[in-house]
Parts: sequence; structure tokens; C-alpha cells
Amino acid sequence: MSEKAIELLPELIRFYGGRPEDWLNMSMQDVLLFVQAMKRIKAREKLETIEVLAMGFGLMKPAEQERLRGQWYREAGYLKEDRKRLSMKEREVILASMGVKLIKK
Repeated sequence: MSEKAIELLPELIRFYGGRPEDWLNMSMQDVLLFVQAMKRIKAREKLETIEVLAMGFGLMKPAEQERLRGQWYREAGYLKEDRKRLSMKEREVILASMGVKLIKK
């Protein structure tokens, strides 16, 4: 394994797990595939974080919020008819339990 790959070892172990000797005994070509995949996965996670923050802070248009919410429900395996519409009071209770206080305008 090259010196460059050895420098990546802590990050690879943190991201994927495994023991140092597992990574050291892997071919350089395989290590590079894991590095490339790690970069893509991290980029996707960052984009998802942006979506979550935009949704949470109300920075999206309602139609975009509904589209994204639907996508998340589908990815989670929930059917639309399984979702329960929460009343404003139920939402306030849930948010309060998470330490979020709603400011009414």
C-alpha cells in the first residue's frame, strides 16, 4: 500500500470500519474504489443535509416541500394512506418534546 493510501487509512476505518491490517492487505485498486465511493457517499449526505435544513427552516416552496416529503416517505417504505395528518396541537407537543418552541406570528 502506498504512503498516500496509508494516510487515508484512519479516514477509511472511520467511514467503513475494519482493522488496519484488513485495509493494508487490500489491493490498491480496491482501496481506490472505496475512496471514490466514500467521496460520492459524503457528497450525497451533504446534499441531503441541505434538503433537510431547507425543509426544516421553511426555505422551500410548499410544493417542493410536499414533493420532498413524498420522496422521503416512499424511500422509508410508508404508503401515503398510512400517514396520519397531525393537528397543529399534536405538532406543537411533538416539537416541544424535542425542545423546539413555535413562535406564532
